[in-house]
Amino acid sequence: MNALADTRNLTEMLADAMQANRMTGTARDTGERLLEHLRRPTVIVVAGLAGGGKTSLINMLAGTDLMPSLGAVPITELTWGETPKVVTELHNGEMVTFDGAPDAAELSSDVLRVSIETPSEILRDRSFIEVSLPDQQDKAEDFLDWGLERADVALWCTQNFDDREYMLWASAPDHLKDRSFLALTKADQLHVKGVLTRRLKDLDARAAEEFYGLYPVATLQALAARKTATDANPSLLTASGGSALMEGLEHQIAAGRMADMDHARILLDRAGVAQAPAKSPVPDPDLTAVVTSTAEPADPAEACGQALALIDRLAGDLRPAEGYLPGPQASRVLSACAQCASDVALLLESTACDSPAFTALRDEVTDAEQLITLLSTESGAAAATDALALMVQMRKEIHAETM
Repeated sequence: MNALADTRNLTEMLADAMQANRMTGTARDTGERLLEHLRRPTVIVVAGLAGGGKTSLINMLAGTDLMPSLGAVPITELTWGETPKVVTELHNGEMVTFDGAPDAAELSSDVLRVSIETPSEILRDRSFIEVSLPDQQDKAEDFLDWGLERADVALWCTQNFDDREYMLWASAPDHLKDRSFLALTKADQLHVKGVLTRRLKDLDARAAEEFYGLYPVATLQALAARKTATDANPSLLTASGGSALMEGLEHQIAAGRMADMDHARILLDRAGVAQAPAKSPVPDPDLTAVVTSTAEPADPAEACGQALALIDRLAGDLRPAEGYLPGPQASRVLSACAQCASDVALLLESTACDSPAFTALRDEVTDAEQLITLLSTESGAAAATDALALMVQMRKEIHAETM
């Protein structure tokens, strides 16, 4: 079964399980979010300051001129639709819809967002959001936050990634930074000026900290290469840097889709829905060595005591974040909960005790750990709140075992 068919099959199975009420509580909430994610195209957000080459980069990724240049419009969405249609949103919230394609010359200067639908096949499994950041810092932060909240993958277009750009990007959630790219656009112009090599060296440390990768791209050359490239002449796209960026992007899209499918399998397994087995990953030798060398607690009481201490330490670490769950804080909460839940599950799993009560506790903790792991791939306050609720319930169940 190919990846697309496998995704569709899992999506249908998850939808059927939800329809049959096979999931309740947090599992149902998580399933609804996952189902929505599996059904929609991958959202690629391309952001940066004005003049950074964002529009050309999107068209290069699409392989044709789908994204128009709309000047000072802050947000432009490009999605699939049966017929060409445009929806514009003004700063006062008024919406205007018309058929056809947008014309920058005819758009009001008060336009905040333009949503473009067009029947291009590439838009069936991915959509694009271009975020053009203005000079005003507060507006730039608001527009960027709006875009990144919707992103599965992000690209930042720049020629220098200066301190202002760095500070804007620093607020991006950590989970998204791991799936983001710093695109050094107009690389051919930088090369002509004799500064490309130095610029790449200067940006290397920041890019390694903040992005999945740094990719220099001669954007217009890459777009031309995609429009004309054939199997007999692939060097055009490679020489422009476009090929390397596209390969990296496709890798991240595939990895994200695979993670969603794995999470769907976890939920279906918890709901008792039979499914085709997934391929088992090869264990990391280093990780195996760490796990097998973990000292086993002497008895269940000691294990439960250590588990409670881990959860209490998590509570202390997260207390400063209470009430500040949106954005980066939510990402930090999710990451911390996932790590703690994994540690607790491993601790109980390594405890040699087969009593019915302890075995039931171990199973409950494992189920909670799987759900929290699933939640940790999401973003936002809802997922963070659910993860915290699961940790609270986990602590109650472990504490009850010690009574």
